[in-house]
Amino acid sequence: DFHHRLLVIKLLQAALKAFDLELAEDKTSIHELPEGLFRPWVSLYHAAYPKNLARLRWKEFRELYLAVLRIDERHPGTGVIDRFLADILSRRGQLKLRLTRRRLLKVTSMLIMLGNRRIKAFPKILAIIESVLHSPLGQQHTADIISYIDIYLEALSQDEERNAYLISWLAYFVVSNGLKNHLTFRPNYKDPVTRSVFNNRGHVFRNSRYFRVFEGCRAVAKKRSMLEYLDIFNPPIGT
Repeated sequence: DFHHRLLVIKLLQAALKAFDLELAEDKTSIHELPEGLFRPWVSLYHAAYPKNLARLRWKEFRELYLAVLRIDERHPGTGVIDRFLADILSRRGQLKLRLTRRRLLKVTSMLIMLGNRRIKAFPKILAIIESVLHSPLGQQHTADIISYIDIYLEALSQDEERNAYLISWLAYFVVSNGLKNHLTFRPNYKDPVTRSVFNNRGHVFRNSRYFRVFEGCRAVAKKRSMLEYLDIFNPPIGT
């Protein structure tokens, strides 16, 4: 009730005051907890999911994708996009959808769009694209994939400060897969972390004698794939 809400706010204010911080009224809102552990987006997602979980036809993939967009609009910030990304891959890390060259670029574009909606999911999306890149079809059409990535990287780089997170992951994807020489866009990034990843050479604490901050992207990629590193098969369950 009102008194309990007021008490919570006062406790938060007291805790923040110890760090010389204050609650911003325009950034503070109160939401009711869901009943039990039920999450509304879960039912909506399962209602849209095809019966055959092992293989997705193009129409099924497209309709499920559109359903995910609608659910994300109604319930933003939930795990629906993460759940979708896990469900479209087999346990062997292969896309459940049969791709053609035409669908390859379309699916790449669709996945990148999801990354724009949920920034936290962007590394997982690149991991899926990496898996496709290493498939027989992906190897045949590497130029198509890197051409799309090239254009997208240039667009992100127009606002490096705002897009530093996305750029850093995209730079890792490009460098770790040996695609940098295929880029037509060659930026000179200001952020030391982003610059380290893109140049595959540490630009942070370079003179330290006691610890090593940066390990080369190619060296990391030889140890494990992005799918293995991100453990994409353990997304939010939401039940």
